Amino acid sequence: MNEGRTLGSNARATAGSSGRSAEAPDALTAKLSASSPTLCVSLVRNDLELAMAVEDAGADAIKLHINLDHPYARVRLGSFEEEAESLAAIVSTLKIPVGLVPRGAGGTTVEEIETYAEVGFDFVDLYSSFMSASLLAVPGIRKWAAPRVDYTPPMLEELSNLSGVDVIEAAFLPVQEFGSPLNVDDLVRLRVALNAIGGRKPLVLPTDRQLTEPDLPILLSCGVTNFLIGYAVTGNDLQGVVEATKRFRRPLLNAS
Repeated sequence: MNEGRTLGSNARATAGSSGRSAEAPDALTAKLSASSPTLCVSLVRNDLELAMAVEDAGADAIKLHINLDHPYARVRLGSFEEEAESLAAIVSTLKIPVGLVPRGAGGTTVEEIETYAEVGFDFVDLYSSFMSASLLAVPGIRKWAAPRVDYTPPMLEELSNLSGVDVIEAAFLPVQEFGSPLNVDDLVRLRVALNAIGGRKPLVLPTDRQLTEPDLPILLSCGVTNFLIGYAVTGNDLQGVVEATKRFRRPLLNAS
């Protein structure tokens, strides 16, 4: 990881000169905790032009990936070393917070998280079952934990009480229904989760569902205010991702 650390040091210096604040993680978590709706965008391409266009379209933050083999998008992204140049360019250029999903499996180490912090990433996002407890103590970078479908309300309550977990991503909707319309059971699960979390940590809803703009007022009325749109809504081409960001940004701004 030495090459990544060297690159990370340069990227952080560049990031500082671009106007991104070292307090960006705190600012993002505070924004997610506030009552106004937020829109984050999950990208399955580590592409600077795409990331800049999404920022210009009104995203509050973006999330990038490495070690990804996306079964629906048919996209493969390489290791940190393979993606390092693109990642550093995005982090050093954007002024909005940038997060990273290291992998969709176990094996992420403290040293890796430290490297991501040095590069200038604002947060890392992992399934809670794959998030080693030791990662919670790494300073300088926020942790988003994504509990899966087997989580019970008492488990969500305790997750929200856990020091080191900054944001909870609602990955507990049934994964086999990826890309299907939002249903009433989803609303019930989200309301149960929000009641269990009790406002102690912000909840972010990823769009594993084929969400539409008319779904937004319904979700807002249920207490869901933080949205993370991804491939199921945006697709993967630049124009489609940007248009989806703008489509979702408008009604959320009107709801603020």
